[in-house]
Amino acid sequence: MMAKRQTKMKTSRKSIRPWLWILILVCMTGISSCQNTNDGFNNATATAQGERAIRMATEMASYAEATRSALNINLQATEGALQSLFDSAARWPVLFEDTFDRVDKAKDWPLGSQDDPLAAISWSITAGKYDWEAEANDSFVWWAYPTLDSTSDFYLAASARQISGPSTGEYGLVYRITENDEYYLFELSADGQFAVFLNDTNGWEALLDWQDSDAIQLDGENQMAVIAQGEQFYFFINGQKVADLADDRLAEGKAGLLIGLSNDGDTGKWEFDNFEYRSME
Repeated sequence: MMAKRQTKMKTSRKSIRPWLWILILVCMTGISSCQNTNDGFNNATATAQGERAIRMATEMASYAEATRSALNINLQATEGALQSLFDSAARWPVLFEDTFDRVDKAKDWPLGSQDDPLAAISWSITAGKYDWEAEANDSFVWWAYPTLDSTSDFYLAASARQISGPSTGEYGLVYRITENDEYYLFELSADGQFAVFLNDTNGWEALLDWQDSDAIQLDGENQMAVIAQGEQFYFFINGQKVADLADDRLAEGKAGLLIGLSNDGDTGKWEFDNFEYRSME
């Protein structure tokens, strides 16, 4: 099973912190004081302006600290609720799970090899891992899923890592796969970023474009998880929530695993383990 997509530019955003705005204000006020002094203002006036700037900066700092404290309280409460949700969802009834230790369950996943205009790809189950190898003929993502019923609310998790390949190599979870091959992707890149995409009849859309996360282990296995409740999705890497979003365009579907490469001639190897799919439905 497969799907093709265009390569997407990786982006990152940075914001100016509140304390930096305070520093900017003090500096700007100080510059103004110096200019006024040179234009004929006396030292007393300059001193008064400087003291006023300090008071303003102190008041802003106090306000920023109070705001930060309130945000921290709310954040702790939210994180507590999310941790409770994560712990609860991880105990929902199992619809399907696979540790890839039993060869007799291999029928639930693609095995062998396949050549396609997009890629030459092969799958095997060895040493308790589900191994994928691919050589790209074009930019692609390729996904596979076991025999499952479609669900709406679920907990989906698996451990994965890229063994070899380019830094732009991708791997992760695919969910709410419809009969029309529409789906969401939660994926990691080998260079330590994650993203969430939707592929539907309108094409590809980045719901969360590529961004860094300290939760990702660059040289090891990463446990990825998605919790879906209606239109709300929560994303976890190694037990840490990294993002959440709401999207209601695909209401239900199946779930599985994916890999991807960006350029013709790219090759890569990946392994997956401990696939879990749980639901209260």
